[in-house]
Amino acid sequence: MFLLVFIGGLIAFYILWKLFLKIFSMIGSFIFNVKRERKRIKTITPKEEKSKYSSGVLPKEMIEKIEYGAKLAKQRFENKEEEEEEEEKEETNEFLNTKPLEREILSHEIMTKGVFMFENKKGEHFEVFGQRHTLFSETQTWDEENEEWDEGDKEEIDDFHLTDYEKGYQFSEDDLCKFFEIDDWPDWDYNGFSRDWCGIEEDDDNETRQKKWDDYKAKFSKATSLEHFEIK
Repeated sequence: MFLLVFIGGLIAFYILWKLFLKIFSMIGSFIFNVKRERKRIKTITPKEEKSKYSSGVLPKEMIEKIEYGAKLAKQRFENKEEEEEEEEKEETNEFLNTKPLEREILSHEIMTKGVFMFENKKGEHFEVFGQRHTLFSETQTWDEENEEWDEGDKEEIDDFHLTDYEKGYQFSEDDLCKFFEIDDWPDWDYNGFSRDWCGIEEDDDNETRQKKWDDYKAKFSKATSLEHFEIK
Protein backbone atom coordinates (compact mmCIF):
# COMPACT_ATOMS: atom_id res chain seq x y z
CA MET A 1 0.00 0.00 0.00
CA PHE A 2 2.79 2.36 0.90
CA LEU A 3 4.54 1.55 -2.36
CA LEU A 4 1.50 2.47 -4.39
CA VAL A 5 1.19 5.80 -2.63
CA PHE A 6 4.89 6.50 -3.23
CA ILE A 7 4.64 5.70 -6.92
CA GLY A 8 1.48 7.83 -7.25
CA GLY A 9 3.31 10.74 -5.61
CA LEU A 10 6.23 10.44 -8.01
CA ILE A 11 3.85 10.46 -10.99
CA ALA A 12 2.04 13.54 -9.68
CA PHE A 13 5.37 15.31 -9.05
CA TYR A 14 6.51 14.46 -12.59
CA ILE A 15 3.32 15.84 -14.10
CA LEU A 16 3.56 19.06 -12.07
CA TRP A 17 7.24 19.47 -13.06
CA LYS A 18 6.46 19.08 -16.77
CA LEU A 19 3.63 21.57 -16.43
CA PHE A 20 5.96 24.05 -14.71
CA LEU A 21 8.57 23.67 -17.44
CA LYS A 22 5.98 24.25 -20.15
CA ILE A 23 4.64 27.35 -18.42
CA PHE A 24 8.21 28.70 -17.96
CA SER A 25 9.00 28.00 -21.61
CA MET A 26 5.88 29.87 -22.73
CA ILE A 27 6.77 32.86 -20.54
CA GLY A 28 10.34 32.89 -21.92
CA SER A 29 9.08 32.67 -25.50
CA PHE A 30 6.67 35.54 -24.90
CA ILE A 31 9.43 37.73 -23.45
CA PHE A 32 11.72 36.90 -26.43
CA ASN A 33 9.00 37.78 -28.96
CA VAL A 34 8.32 41.06 -27.22
CA LYS A 35 12.00 42.06 -27.36
CA ARG A 36 12.26 41.03 -31.03
CA GLU A 37 9.18 43.07 -31.92
CA ARG A 38 10.61 46.12 -30.22
CA LYS A 39 13.83 45.83 -32.28
CA ARG A 40 11.82 45.48 -35.46
CA ILE A 41 9.81 48.59 -34.65
CA LYS A 42 13.02 50.60 -34.04
CA THR A 43 14.43 49.36 -37.34
CA ILE A 44 11.47 50.35 -39.47
CA THR A 45 10.87 53.69 -37.73
CA PRO A 46 13.25 55.68 -40.10
CA LYS A 47 11.50 54.17 -43.11
CA GLU A 48 8.17 55.10 -41.67
CA GLU A 49 9.55 58.63 -41.06
CA LYS A 50 10.34 58.93 -44.79
CA SER A 51 6.79 58.12 -45.60
CA LYS A 52 5.92 61.71 -44.65
CA TYR A 53 7.37 62.84 -48.06
CA SER A 54 5.90 59.99 -50.10
CA SER A 55 3.19 62.35 -51.32
CA GLY A 56 5.79 64.34 -53.34
CA VAL A 57 5.25 67.60 -51.40
CA LEU A 58 8.32 68.78 -49.49
CA PRO A 59 8.15 70.91 -46.36
CA LYS A 60 8.63 74.67 -46.83
CA GLU A 61 11.79 74.64 -44.74
CA MET A 62 13.39 71.99 -46.93
CA ILE A 63 12.37 73.86 -50.11
CA GLU A 64 14.00 77.04 -48.79
CA LYS A 65 17.22 75.13 -48.04
CA ILE A 66 17.25 73.65 -51.55
CA GLU A 67 16.68 77.10 -53.14
CA TYR A 68 19.41 78.65 -50.99
CA GLY A 69 21.83 75.88 -52.00
CA ALA A 70 21.02 76.41 -55.69
CA LYS A 71 21.49 80.18 -55.36
CA LEU A 72 24.82 79.70 -53.60
CA ALA A 73 26.02 77.28 -56.30
CA LYS A 74 25.01 79.74 -59.05
CA GLN A 75 26.84 82.58 -57.31
CA ARG A 76 29.99 80.50 -56.96
CA PHE A 77 29.78 79.58 -60.66
CA GLU A 78 29.40 83.24 -61.68
CA ASN A 79 32.31 84.25 -59.43
CA LYS A 80 34.41 81.54 -61.03
CA GLU A 81 33.59 82.86 -64.50
CA GLU A 82 34.52 86.41 -63.43
CA GLU A 83 37.82 85.17 -62.02
CA GLU A 84 38.59 83.33 -65.26
CA GLU A 85 37.76 86.47 -67.30
CA GLU A 86 40.04 88.59 -65.10
CA GLU A 87 42.84 86.06 -65.49
CA GLU A 88 42.36 86.09 -69.26
CA LYS A 89 42.48 89.91 -69.30
CA GLU A 90 45.66 89.89 -67.21
CA GLU A 91 47.29 87.39 -69.58
CA THR A 92 46.23 89.53 -72.56
CA ASN A 93 47.63 92.67 -70.92
CA GLU A 94 50.88 90.89 -70.12
CA PHE A 95 51.16 89.87 -73.79
CA LEU A 96 50.45 93.42 -75.00
CA ASN A 97 52.89 94.90 -72.50
CA THR A 98 55.68 92.61 -73.71
CA LYS A 99 55.05 93.47 -77.36
CA PRO A 100 57.02 96.61 -78.41
CA LEU A 101 54.81 99.52 -79.45
CA GLU A 102 55.73 100.92 -82.84
CA ARG A 103 54.72 103.92 -84.87
CA GLU A 104 55.44 105.37 -88.31
CA ILE A 105 55.92 109.15 -88.29
CA LEU A 106 57.11 111.83 -90.68
CA SER A 107 59.98 114.02 -89.52
CA HIS A 108 61.82 117.02 -90.97
CA GLU A 109 65.60 116.96 -90.64
CA ILE A 110 67.98 119.75 -91.57
CA MET A 111 71.73 119.43 -92.27
CA THR A 112 72.96 122.98 -91.72
CA LYS A 113 76.13 124.72 -92.87
CA GLY A 114 76.36 122.41 -95.85
CA VAL A 115 78.76 122.93 -98.77
CA PHE A 116 78.99 121.33 -102.23
CA MET A 117 82.56 121.02 -103.56
CA PHE A 118 83.32 120.29 -107.21
CA GLU A 119 85.15 121.27 -110.43
CA ASN A 120 83.45 122.06 -113.71
CA LYS A 121 84.52 120.88 -117.13
CA LYS A 122 86.94 123.80 -117.40
CA GLY A 123 88.72 122.70 -114.22
CA GLU A 124 87.38 125.55 -112.17
CA HIS A 125 86.86 124.76 -108.45
CA PHE A 126 83.62 125.75 -106.72
CA GLU A 127 82.23 125.66 -103.21
CA VAL A 128 78.48 126.27 -103.17
CA PHE A 129 76.44 126.73 -100.00
CA GLY A 130 73.67 124.16 -99.66
CA GLN A 131 71.44 123.67 -96.61
CA ARG A 132 69.74 120.32 -96.98
CA HIS A 133 66.13 119.69 -95.85
CA THR A 134 64.76 116.13 -95.85
CA LEU A 135 61.36 114.64 -95.02
CA PHE A 136 61.74 111.13 -93.56
CA SER A 137 59.27 108.40 -92.76
CA GLU A 138 60.65 106.81 -89.61
CA THR A 139 59.75 103.64 -87.66
CA GLN A 140 60.01 104.30 -83.93
CA THR A 141 59.76 101.86 -81.00
CA TRP A 142 58.56 102.83 -77.53
CA ASP A 143 61.15 102.46 -74.76
CA GLU A 144 59.11 101.61 -71.63
CA GLU A 145 62.04 101.96 -69.25
CA ASN A 146 63.06 105.46 -70.38
CA GLU A 147 59.53 106.40 -71.48
CA GLU A 148 60.58 107.70 -74.88
CA TRP A 149 60.51 106.75 -78.56
CA ASP A 150 63.64 105.14 -79.96
CA GLU A 151 64.58 105.92 -83.53
CA GLY A 152 64.49 103.10 -86.05
CA ASP A 153 64.66 102.64 -89.81
CA LYS A 154 64.18 105.72 -92.01
CA GLU A 155 62.92 106.14 -95.53
CA GLU A 156 63.51 109.39 -97.43
CA ILE A 157 60.23 110.82 -98.77
CA ASP A 158 61.26 114.24 -100.11
CA ASP A 159 64.17 116.68 -100.00
CA PHE A 160 65.54 120.00 -101.26
CA HIS A 161 68.48 122.38 -100.67
CA LEU A 162 68.51 126.07 -99.88
CA THR A 163 71.04 128.54 -101.19
CA ASP A 164 71.18 130.29 -97.78
CA TYR A 165 70.54 129.65 -94.09
CA GLU A 166 66.75 129.08 -93.99
CA LYS A 167 66.27 131.53 -96.82
CA GLY A 168 67.15 131.99 -100.45
CA TYR A 169 66.18 129.61 -103.26
CA GLN A 170 65.60 125.90 -103.30
CA PHE A 171 67.53 123.61 -105.64
CA SER A 172 68.58 119.99 -106.21
CA GLU A 173 71.79 118.23 -107.23
CA ASP A 174 70.47 118.06 -110.79
CA ASP A 175 70.20 121.85 -110.81
CA LEU A 176 73.90 122.10 -109.88
CA CYS A 177 74.81 119.83 -112.79
CA LYS A 178 72.73 122.03 -115.09
CA PHE A 179 73.94 125.46 -114.00
CA PHE A 180 77.62 124.59 -113.38
CA GLU A 181 77.95 122.22 -116.34
CA ILE A 182 79.10 119.10 -114.44
CA ASP A 183 78.25 115.51 -115.23
CA ASP A 184 77.96 113.94 -111.77
CA TRP A 185 76.45 115.02 -108.48
CA PRO A 186 79.12 116.88 -106.48
CA ASP A 187 80.49 115.95 -103.05
CA TRP A 188 78.70 117.54 -100.13
CA ASP A 189 79.47 117.96 -96.43
CA TYR A 190 77.90 119.72 -93.43
CA ASN A 191 78.63 120.40 -89.76
CA GLY A 192 75.24 121.22 -88.20
CA PHE A 193 71.94 119.45 -87.57
CA SER A 194 68.42 120.46 -86.60
CA ARG A 195 64.80 119.25 -86.77
CA ASP A 196 61.29 120.28 -87.71
CA TRP A 197 61.79 123.87 -88.85
CA CYS A 198 58.55 123.48 -90.77
CA GLY A 199 56.66 123.55 -87.46
CA ILE A 200 56.03 119.86 -86.80
CA GLU A 201 55.01 119.13 -83.20
CA GLU A 202 55.06 115.86 -81.24
CA ASP A 203 51.28 115.41 -81.18
CA ASP A 204 50.82 116.03 -84.94
CA ASP A 205 49.53 113.16 -87.03
CA ASN A 206 51.23 112.35 -90.33
CA GLU A 207 48.66 114.21 -92.40
CA THR A 208 49.39 117.39 -90.46
CA ARG A 209 53.14 116.79 -90.68
CA GLN A 210 52.96 116.35 -94.44
CA LYS A 211 50.98 119.59 -94.86
CA LYS A 212 53.45 121.56 -92.74
CA TRP A 213 56.31 120.21 -94.84
CA ASP A 214 54.58 121.10 -98.12
CA ASP A 215 53.77 124.62 -96.89
CA TYR A 216 57.34 125.17 -95.70
CA LYS A 217 58.87 123.95 -98.95
CA ALA A 218 56.50 126.11 -101.00
CA LYS A 219 57.84 129.26 -99.30
CA PHE A 220 61.08 129.03 -101.29
CA SER A 221 61.21 129.71 -105.01
CA LYS A 222 63.31 127.50 -107.25
CA ALA A 223 66.77 128.67 -108.34
CA THR A 224 66.78 129.62 -112.00
CA SER A 225 70.28 131.08 -112.53
CA LEU A 226 73.85 131.10 -111.14
CA GLU A 227 73.14 134.43 -109.44
CA HIS A 228 70.79 132.65 -107.01
CA PHE A 229 73.64 130.55 -105.51
CA GLU A 230 76.11 131.55 -102.82
CA ILE A 231 79.50 130.66 -104.34
CA LYS A 232 82.93 130.74 -102.70
